[in-house]
Amino acid sequence: MAEIGRWNGHAFVVSPDVIRGFTGLTIKGSSETEDKTKDKQKYVTRKNSKPAEVSITVNLNRMLNVDVRTEAITLVQEALAGETDYFYVGSKKLLDCKLMLTEAQVKETTITTGDTWLKADIQLTMKQADKYGSLGSGDGGGGGRRKKKKKSKKTGDKKNKKPDIYFADHTELTKLVNNNTASSAQRDISNITGMAKRTSEKMMQNTKKVAGKDNRNGG
Repeated sequence: MAEIGRWNGHAFVVSPDVIRGFTGLTIKGSSETEDKTKDKQKYVTRKNSKPAEVSITVNLNRMLNVDVRTEAITLVQEALAGETDYFYVGSKKLLDCKLMLTEAQVKETTITTGDTWLKADIQLTMKQADKYGSLGSGDGGGGGRRKKKKKSKKTGDKKNKKPDIYFADHTELTKLVNNNTASSAQRDISNITGMAKRTSEKMMQNTKKVAGKDNRNGG
């Protein structure tokens, strides 16, 4: 089941079992202004923002497995009660504020005998019902301002947290600490290589001396 949108428990979906959609999505934002005059020129200044408005037309059809009358009357009752909720398009909030259903107008109805509603279009008008949060959040829509998080200062000696190099084959080369820069790291590697080479040469010399002494004793 593909969910197109959702508001206050009303799911607008397209599936093999039911089709309940909407058309004509309109989003309106505006500001309240004040007229000014300066140097014989008129202009306006902003006083406050007006509540954002969203409007859609819900398309209901009995042939698409929808109870047209029940759903139409329910939306009218929710407009009378001023029901509020977030409006989702897909899985994201359309606006990061709750929207109040302020008007539901049923039109283009087709009714047969026995009070059977075949189809109807319901024009819905919703208005901003609380303050905006952060537009464009993980599950919201749009793009607003976000407060930057302050980085916490970490205590302790940073040098103690730097990675160490261990030389396993030579006990006298136990541990060398890297510096942050690449050139320092290269110097460390060069030092390790040089120390390892000198240690190996020293071990070879000692081995030769011992071997020569054994040969003389054996002779």
